[in-house]
Amino acid sequence: MFDKNHLPTLYKKMYELGLMDYEGHREQYVWMAEMEWMTYDEVMNYEYEEGVTQEVLPFAFTGGGDPWVFIENGTDEPYIGRYYHPEEDGEYCAENMAGAILLNMIEFAAEPAVWLDEDGNIKGVNYSEEQMQDMLKEYCRVYDGLLPQAYLEVIHQLSMLHFKACTYNNHGHWLALLSNDEEEALIKRYLDFEHMGESFAWYLDDRE
Repeated sequence: MFDKNHLPTLYKKMYELGLMDYEGHREQYVWMAEMEWMTYDEVMNYEYEEGVTQEVLPFAFTGGGDPWVFIENGTDEPYIGRYYHPEEDGEYCAENMAGAILLNMIEFAAEPAVWLDEDGNIKGVNYSEEQMQDMLKEYCRVYDGLLPQAYLEVIHQLSMLHFKACTYNNHGHWLALLSNDEEEALIKRYLDFEHMGESFAWYLDDRE
């Protein structure tokens, strides 16, 4: 079972600052792409679905409703994972809370911001280049003093990038601040750890 005394210090500081409380602290609240914060009460009183492991504790959700979770490791720096429905297992994605936040921002920078057709014409816009740059600059400000300096420098570097054309196996064309290869390289350089990409049980088997 996840020990709620092991909530990360960073997580608790963020709540104290109102960064995750949209209803109570809208001016301080920080919006994160694909990381929609649960309220503190929702985290502390989380009710597990039948058959789901209690070694994890959800604290946020992706836009599609898939949970980001703390994974018990016996310390107050629990690992971070994500579970994507309807898979059988979840996946380790960060060594700690700070790493999960940086991961989210790197993935945001690599997210398709403008969709293109095969001729390079715009067919859909999620974000403008200026919007993405401004959001990343705001993250630098918000997380100053909370994240490691090396992480803040990465975020600053992301905020200075310009759109580039990206594609995947000739299926889908888009503009983003980071290509998929650049995204993978940054994650490998700054966030890799011994369990990165490993799976963890989401559903308990019959023996448990």
